Parts: sequence; structure tokens; C-alpha cells
Amino acid sequence: MKFLNQFAYDDADFVHDVAPSDEKPTRFDQLLQSKWNDAMTSGHFWYKLDKLDTRILPGKYGFVAQLNTKRANERRKPQHVTSICMPFDGSIFNFTKLKEGEMLFSLKNANKAEGSEKEAEHWVVINVSPVEYCNSLLVPSLYSCLPQVLTPESVHLAIDTVLLSGSPNFRLGFNSLGGHASVNHHHFHVYYLEHRLYIETARVNH
Repeated sequence: MKFLNQFAYDDADFVHDVAPSDEKPTRFDQLLQSKWNDAMTSGHFWYKLDKLDTRILPGKYGFVAQLNTKRANERRKPQHVTSICMPFDGSIFNFTKLKEGEMLFSLKNANKAEGSEKEAEHWVVINVSPVEYCNSLLVPSLYSCLPQVLTPESVHLAIDTVLLSGSPNFRLGFNSLGGHASVNHHHFHVYYLEHRLYIETARVNH
């Protein structure tokens, strides 16, 4: 896979305002949206993401319910899961098998003295069956072929990525094997959702 695009960042790029009053797209937001829109226009997704029928369910938690029939019918068939901790299997689909047009850009923390080895590259790639606008996958150390299990390093990368966005609508999530992850290759979902979630303002005990 030849070098496509790299987003290098440092601490100065982080947005620490957790409740911005308005949209202030950062370099990261602009690159993600531009690359994702280009990939959609170029036909790299399995379907065109139309405006989703969205409802806020009544009750304390105000769950956001969306109808996405294309996602239900046209998503990649989930791999067979027997445990939440399964070894990586390179013989079945994984993100090293992506087409060039499905890979948006790599991420590099300029403050870290990481080597230039291919295995150290973190990538943002499209989710070919998107659930929301700019739905992409953040794949830590893509060519290290890590299984879908959280690590301290990947959690740090995930936090960095959230802080790179200036949008109150930016979301990042993780689903494990047995928790609806369809591919046993370490990844997070990122996307924009124009609705507030209960978890954003829920009281917590420190």
C-alpha cells in the first residue's frame, strides 16, 4: 500500500472544550470530512448514505433511534465469534485487505518518537456500510494486525483523536467481539451525530 496521506498532530491541535457552543471545525475535521465525501462520491461505499429517519425516544435517557435499512441489509457478514478475546486471523477479511480508495489518511503524533515502520502506522479508513455521516474506522497500528481488544496504547490514541475534533457532534466508540464487532482487527468507530447523548452529561462519581 503506497503512502496516501498523513495527518501529523501535536498537543497544540487538541481541543479541550468538552461542550463547545458552536461548530469550530479543526484541521482534522476538515480532512476527515473532505476525504470521506470524496470516497462517497467515488463510489467506494456499499451504499449511499441517505438522510436517516431519526427519533429521540421518550424517557430519562432519551435514546437516539435511527432507521438504516441499507446498513441492516448490506453490511459485511460478521465473523464467527467464540470468545471476546480471539487471536487475529490473517486468512479472513481484515483491514490489510482494504482497497486504496477505502483508506483515508494515517495519523501520527509528532510529539512521539515513533519509528517510521509500517507496523506503527495508525489509519483512518472508511466503514463501507456507514451508520452516520463520516462513519470511519480508526485502526491502531494497522499492519501490526492486532485483535479487537483494547490496549492502553489504543485508548490513548482514541482520546487523542477525540481531542483533535472541534465539533460537538464528533463521536468515537468501540464494540468488542460479542458486542457487534464484525471484524476481529482492532478498530474504533468515528462519526458525527447531530444529537446529544445522555452519557455526555450524566453525573459520575470520581
